[in-house]
Parts: sequence; C-alpha cells; structure tokens
Amino acid sequence: MVPNSVREMDIGWYDKSLDILWLVELKAFFDPDNPKHQPKDLSIENIRKEVLEELLLKSIHSVSMICGNRSGTAVCWKGMYKHSSKIKLVHLMRFLPEQDTLYTDQLANDLQAKFKPYKHIFKVDSIQVLDYDYIRNKGLLDWVV
Repeated sequence: MVPNSVREMDIGWYDKSLDILWLVELKAFFDPDNPKHQPKDLSIENIRKEVLEELLLKSIHSVSMICGNRSGTAVCWKGMYKHSSKIKLVHLMRFLPEQDTLYTDQLANDLQAKFKPYKHIFKVDSIQVLDYDYIRNKGLLDWVV
C-alpha cells in the first residue's frame, strides 16, 4: 500500500427505492482460478493487521469523499441521493479454505470497533465484513456477485 494515498472501495450503487447508498469492497485472498493470484494467509498476524488497516482506510476515505459531495461541495452527486440517505459499507472477502469461519467475524468486529467514531461522524448505517462465497451461494447481494 502506498503511504498517504487515497483508497476507495470498488463498487458504489444507490438503491433509490430503499434510499440506500451501498459501497462495496471485493477482496479475494483465495482465487484458485487465477494463476497470478497470491493468496493471503490471515492466520499470520501481520497480514491480518495489514488487511484490517486497508479495509479501514478504504472505508474512511470512501465515506469522506461521499459525505463531502453530500454536503454540497461537488455537483457529481446532485439529485442522486439525499443527505438523509442510508450508507452501508460491505467488504466481501474470499478467504483461504477453512479461514472463512475463523476470520469473518474477527475482521468484522475489529473493523467495526476501529470505524466506530467515523460511523457516527459520517452517519454510516452499517459496516460489514462478509464471506464472498457464502453471499454468492445464498443468492444475496446478487447485483454484486
């Protein structure tokens, strides 16, 4: 990760009918179909800390940009959603086999704790870490996976 660089989440989608702005990050720590992929083992504490820090920065930077635009500092969002719109942050992770049950909740709890002050400042409705394969297999968030 480049120090002092702006990080952003991968997907932004506004559901007008529910008045929810979704910001989604996709992380594949395991992708056997991609021969160039370098898996990340979250059992290694330093790697887990790096991943948590990246998720936190992407969340903070993304909501900072969105809320700056919501406050009328830019016109690119004009008319798309209201200041009162809900914001939901979702980090979909594809873990190494057998690590999903070990690290989904741990990363979610750690991220929620670190993001808590920002959640209140930016009025973010929720921030989650979810297992990509579970979400895909259950047919949830089908507009993403």
